[in-house]
Amino acid sequence: MIIKSTSRKDTNFSQLVEYIHKEAGRNSISDAHEFSYLHNMNASPKELDSISKAFEENDQYRKKRKNGVAMYHDIISFAPEDSQALLKDPNILQEIARTYIHARCPDAMAVAKVHYDQDHVHIHVMISGTIREGSKVQRISKAEFKQIKQDLQLYRKQNFPELEHSYIKDVKERQNQDIEQRQSDAERRFEEREKQSDKHYVSKILEEALSLDLGGKRFTTFLKEHDIQVYSRGGNIAGVMFKGRKYRFSTIMRGSPDTVKRLVGLCLEEQRNARRKKTLNRVQQERNNPDKEQKR
Repeated sequence: MIIKSTSRKDTNFSQLVEYIHKEAGRNSISDAHEFSYLHNMNASPKELDSISKAFEENDQYRKKRKNGVAMYHDIISFAPEDSQALLKDPNILQEIARTYIHARCPDAMAVAKVHYDQDHVHIHVMISGTIREGSKVQRISKAEFKQIKQDLQLYRKQNFPELEHSYIKDVKERQNQDIEQRQSDAERRFEEREKQSDKHYVSKILEEALSLDLGGKRFTTFLKEHDIQVYSRGGNIAGVMFKGRKYRFSTIMRGSPDTVKRLVGLCLEEQRNARRKKTLNRVQQERNNPDKEQKR
């Protein structure tokens, strides 16, 4: 069993809510095993907008700081060999999700959703950056997170011994290198899916911005509202940044020269407007302070 936690600084709660509830996370044998576990939330499990709104409203209590964490995205992955046991008794997944959330974030808001779309069953957990209706952050230390994993390991042993392959890796319980390799492969696949999800999000925002036919300043403002920044390379506009990862226009827009040219043009227009505004401000200051100008 792999437990991974990722912090997110952006406030696009609806994107993560929709991702963990996506149809691709289900399959034909999982319809009877569907569940969403909501913790400290006044929302309907089937109304994604109400879940997103609950996170957005709770985020208003958070003290806005540079690099502040708005939410956490945790994953609990089970060994492929235990898939049949989990499908036979889906209540196991609900109990593990509930136990993990109560240990990890008892006072925060959270939603858990199971995915069956890979060769291993896994649970997505979305956690608010602060406690419910409060500004206290949900950060935990590495030592605390390790203890939570150990406690969940003990809970799994005592209550669900049939999950004989889904143990949290440590020196004493590492049975063989093959199982370790399978778990690391699952983690790499998860990270790759996260990258693809972010790339798709950035692409959609750029396409939406182009469809709105925004001017340079409004274009960059629109991107910033979605936590996307423009970046340059070698003095030239190259692309955008999201969650610390760079995306070139030429790559993310599938190599369309006209679209890339239009995006770069909008960014350059914003730069020219900024320079023009700076020049006008300087001229205005010189007119307002003629004596200071003469001394020069």
